Amino acid sequence: MQSAYSPKTRNGLINTQPSVAVQYFKEQCDITNILSKYAQSGVLFATKQAPQYGDFTDIKSYQEAQNALLQAQASFSALPSDIRRYFDNDPQKFVEFCMDSKNLDEMRRLGLAPEAQEIPKEILNNEGTQPSE
Repeated sequence: MQSAYSPKTRNGLINTQPSVAVQYFKEQCDITNILSKYAQSGVLFATKQAPQYGDFTDIKSYQEAQNALLQAQASFSALPSDIRRYFDNDPQKFVEFCMDSKNLDEMRRLGLAPEAQEIPKEILNNEGTQPSE
């Protein structure tokens, strides 16, 4: 007979079989490997969708506005944490920063805008011939 003061018997499960956990992704899931890869490349993960900036005044209904807001929040959340921290985790500050053309060099430094490409001299020459030197 057992009472509240009797010693408890614990019936635990003891597995003597070998583990069936798949170890194939062990290296990919190890946080030290993930962070060292980030330290080398500067990219923690690849995003599938490029950021979109623009005028969204054509949104007509509340539901469309809410969907646009959710999509913007998800896009902002997909940015690396150091970029979000740079904008105090505020999507509005991020949008205001990106809308100002004075910030283009800083956006390039942060990896938010593509690097400037040099325009070939052939395009700059109005006649389409090689410019004289």
